[in-house]
Amino acid sequence: MKKRRSFPVTVAIPVTVVSRPRSLLFAAALLAAGTTAALAAPATGAADAGNYCLSVKSDTARPLCSTARDQFYQKNFRSALVTMKKALEASPQEGVIHAMIARIILVGLGDKGAAEGELRKALQGEAPRDAVLPLLFRVMVDRNEETNLLTEFPEPAPGAKGQEVAEILHGRALALSSLGRLDEAAASMDRALAIRRDITNLTDRAEIASLQNNAALAGKLVDAAYNLDPKDRTAILAKLKHIQQSGDAAKTVAFSGKALEQFPDDVQLRRIRIEAFMKLNQDAKAKADVDAIFARVPRSIYGTYYRALLMARANHKKEAWEIMFALPPGFVKQNPDLALSMAQLAFDTGHAEAAGRWLGSALSAAPQLLDARLRLAQLRLSEKSPQSALTLLAPVKDSRDPRVQKLIGQAQAQIAKDRAF
Repeated sequence: MKKRRSFPVTVAIPVTVVSRPRSLLFAAALLAAGTTAALAAPATGAADAGNYCLSVKSDTARPLCSTARDQFYQKNFRSALVTMKKALEASPQEGVIHAMIARIILVGLGDKGAAEGELRKALQGEAPRDAVLPLLFRVMVDRNEETNLLTEFPEPAPGAKGQEVAEILHGRALALSSLGRLDEAAASMDRALAIRRDITNLTDRAEIASLQNNAALAGKLVDAAYNLDPKDRTAILAKLKHIQQSGDAAKTVAFSGKALEQFPDDVQLRRIRIEAFMKLNQDAKAKADVDAIFARVPRSIYGTYYRALLMARANHKKEAWEIMFALPPGFVKQNPDLALSMAQLAFDTGHAEAAGRWLGSALSAAPQLLDARLRLAQLRLSEKSPQSALTLLAPVKDSRDPRVQKLIGQAQAQIAKDRAF
């Protein structure tokens, strides 16, 4: 029988949110990109200017494009993709159709590599660059292509204006932020904001401010975005996340409730409320939200994760572990912010190796997650691998967080002790 192992207690490390992992940023931005450009929500009259299907030149391809667009909004993603490919067969050189296909692939199938290929074909096919560049930049950053992005799209000349300039400055800011070059990212995003002060630029600038530990500025930017359009999903999500990061669980529950009245099927909003309910020890209410996720998506991976978490909290840890361990291998990498809870359950049930694997996967996707880094370093110390712990802590060795210096001191002391023998 495998010996159960409790979580190492060398250092008490509270679970805190340092920043939003890249995958969450991408998910929020992807929805915005998918609903404000080429796949803008069905509209009539003047709003049809945002429907790029109308710009398709081929009389045969144009109605197929519109049909695929309708299928997309009915969440028939595979049907939408099949129909849009028929449109492409009718007009192979239409860049707009490639842009449409990229969005369908991203939202419906999650294949970022294939989507990037389609977006590049869209540029070659002279699709409107405002329909392509925002999503291309998001995809490149999410695929760890930040350096390529900065090289391919150099910094615009001082004083340069225009929508494309704003998009490039925005994309560069995302790449610089992902690389940890926060001051450069802030400067680039500020230039973008000077050209176009919209919700996307404001919320992404707020994200950079959060990474710079400037909560006051982040709050002002989020409020500015929300005031532009209190019904915009991106603005609502940014404001909700800012409230969540403040640590006020009751306020998070209240605001998420209002948000869910407007977007009842939004899993991300519901996930935030589930976590707030759990923080308030209102697990029955959290379970009701989990059930709501399953009602919408019977095989929801997020629903499965939270079901396991609630079971663990109810001391059904063995059953919870079996459910958690069965999650797809890529789940942690796509959701690195969830790795801490998963690792804790692994430790509680005697599966330290899985805990280390999950934490490592989370850090590979989101190196900025300080708590995951500290817990993995703590694990390495408990395994008598102080050099591995120091390697993990090297990127944050100058941090003012006292937990970092305490772990570094313990690793150095362990190395010195080993050498004494």
